[in-house]
Amino acid sequence: MFKKRPKSLWICTVLLIVVLFAFIEWASNAGISVVGYGLFAFGIALLFIKVRWGILFYIAVCLLSTDTPSITATERLVSIHTIRIGDFSIMVIWTLLIFIVLLFVFLKRDVYLITSKSYFDRGFIYIGGLFFGAAVIGIGNLIDNPRIYISDASYFINMAIAYFAVRLFFRLEKDLNTLVIFLVSCIGVRASAGMIFYLLGIGTISPHIVKPVMDSSRNLFHFLPLLALATLYFRGIQRSTKYLLFAFAIVGTCNVFFYSSRGNFILLAISIILLTMILQQPRSKKPEIFRKTVRIFIPVVVLIATAIFLMHYYRPGSLNYVWWKIKSTVEIDYSTEISSASVRWLEAQNIAIHLWHEGTLFWGQGLGGWFADDYIPFATKLLGAAAYPDEWIMQNKLYKPHGTQFWVFLKMGIFGIIIYFGILLWMFLKGWNFSRDINHVYWRAISSASVVFLLTLYYKNFTSKLQIFLGIILAIIANISFLHYRAKQTTSWNNKMVDN
Repeated sequence: MFKKRPKSLWICTVLLIVVLFAFIEWASNAGISVVGYGLFAFGIALLFIKVRWGILFYIAVCLLSTDTPSITATERLVSIHTIRIGDFSIMVIWTLLIFIVLLFVFLKRDVYLITSKSYFDRGFIYIGGLFFGAAVIGIGNLIDNPRIYISDASYFINMAIAYFAVRLFFRLEKDLNTLVIFLVSCIGVRASAGMIFYLLGIGTISPHIVKPVMDSSRNLFHFLPLLALATLYFRGIQRSTKYLLFAFAIVGTCNVFFYSSRGNFILLAISIILLTMILQQPRSKKPEIFRKTVRIFIPVVVLIATAIFLMHYYRPGSLNYVWWKIKSTVEIDYSTEISSASVRWLEAQNIAIHLWHEGTLFWGQGLGGWFADDYIPFATKLLGAAAYPDEWIMQNKLYKPHGTQFWVFLKMGIFGIIIYFGILLWMFLKGWNFSRDINHVYWRAISSASVVFLLTLYYKNFTSKLQIFLGIILAIIANISFLHYRAKQTTSWNNKMVDN
């Protein structure tokens, strides 16, 4: 279906996203909050005109809008993630309205999902049960601090709404392809803007480096090289698609280097290794495995070399900072030095001791729960550093640790960690197995890259934007799975398999 109009669809979508991003960025920098209300009103109108259009617009605005101010920012961030109607941001209200639409459609037409045989639907129901348990355990926190309690609940709500929106409205192959193109265009345009900002010296500037993108979009950029490598691996995918994805992969990889996050470097390296494994045909012979591994390795070298060249040429000395970030992962003195890595280690120790003394080590504090650093003090050293709100530090009540694993540990305890990540691992393995069985080269590439990227999203989903993206990716994999198993009854996909 994409063979008839992929080039025009890609071009039109990218141009549309460029215009929308430029408009959103201009309004944000100019501090024009009325634009946020306008985008919200237009998105709601689209929902009533055609639900699928409204969901695509919602996803685009969510991904393109900044959700985290620069560390050096002196003015309040103006974005749909921060503009409020009453006590809630526009994004929260918009998400809840989409939930109402989904609930109406679900009750009218799609009750079958309750008894669906999809592993992903079942997984979401299990995770929902886990969060319900955490909500019951933390019911007392709802009275003490309702905003934190609701914020914790939105962790699952964001994922679930995005997941079922895609599951219900993007089941057909042509609709799912439109969503993938739309999603990749949003991330690619955001990464391209980051590249332009870096070359112009715009962003969070330090003596060592320029960080052009500070919001949580930075954690999505290495999805682009994974997609490009997966499509380059197979023959039979249109060249224009491969060229565009590789161009996006270059700017995505460069942004990973520009921000220089230890976690993103590690996750990208692991993801490339896993992608190489998932793309290999089962029972392939060693010479064939080597040849196809080289097919991935060469583009990886090109991507990394391009990023290194641009950093060295436009910001001499910045590579020293990158190298320090990489090697300091194992050289940091976690007991005395305050850094992003040591803060996580100190959080883990304080949470464990706090839960132990509270008698909640196994089931956690529940939604709205908090921990204190009475045992290994460190938080006061982070006043004004935007690691936590200063109010939390002064009260010695830290509600949101860094990293999904520590957040789940605090709210749900040891049992929650085992159950939550056990379910996600189960969903990952199911996606891994069926991705290797797909005969359609385009959808196998999309599914393989998406499954591998799940590991990043499992680890980094600390904002509503990342939670929504995780729900979307899981739903894309689930819908590809649905198309795959339905196609096994026909020859529609088998005819599109090309020797790779």
